[in-house]
Amino acid sequence: MKIIAVSNQKGGVGKTTTATNLAYGLQLRGKKVLFVDCDPQGNSTDTWRAVKNDDDYPTLSNVLFENKPVEECIQHTEAGDILAADGELYNIDKHLTGFKSFYRLRDCLEPLRDKYDYIILDTNPHIILLLQNALIASDGIIIPLLAGAYEVDGMIEFSATIADVQSMPNPNLKIMGILPTMYERRIKIHREMVNGLPEVAKMMGTIAFDTKIRKTIDVSEAQKRKLTIHEYKPTCTAAIDYMRFITELEKRGMI
Repeated sequence: MKIIAVSNQKGGVGKTTTATNLAYGLQLRGKKVLFVDCDPQGNSTDTWRAVKNDDDYPTLSNVLFENKPVEECIQHTEAGDILAADGELYNIDKHLTGFKSFYRLRDCLEPLRDKYDYIILDTNPHIILLLQNALIASDGIIIPLLAGAYEVDGMIEFSATIADVQSMPNPNLKIMGILPTMYERRIKIHREMVNGLPEVAKMMGTIAFDTKIRKTIDVSEAQKRKLTIHEYKPTCTAAIDYMRFITELEKRGMI
């Protein structure tokens, strides 16, 4: 089993879109996948059509804070298996204290090691303890990057957070690569960013993926309907690009 975090400390970069469509795309390739929504906003939970804020449907917070068995908290939806998020995750600092709190998610996921091919984590960019838990639990991290100069600057700052995790709590964490999202070739700054991205990636000890996720209104339409792009319109550019991205990960031996 491989645990992959889709993460960036800057919001609005296509993180949730990438996480949900990577997970669903892997399922289309016949893989057994668990999606874990580590963002208390629960946008991925909505896309997975899972239940939150209902005592009859336990969520990730019940696993982390109440020691409920993880197997009992997985919801089996039409989109796939998920550990759903709810607003209680905002209070992680109140529930988890001490050194072991950083390893809580890793330890909770351990019983699932033989049950899934992949666990995909959608992370929160702002709640540091929640983000650190996700990175410590993960084998690899994919960094979605919205085309634009300011986004590159923010990503370089994020690399310092990753380095802190790699320095001791999870020295095996690998930055799998940087994935440009919402790309429009006709926009000059997008082309310039993509052309310069390999050099930035090299400084971070990783690569810039060849795949670029093109911008399309279909992504927003899918989100409104609480669907992955593969379910909403599998022939649109973004759906095609995400499947190409999975193919690239396979060719690179990353999955």
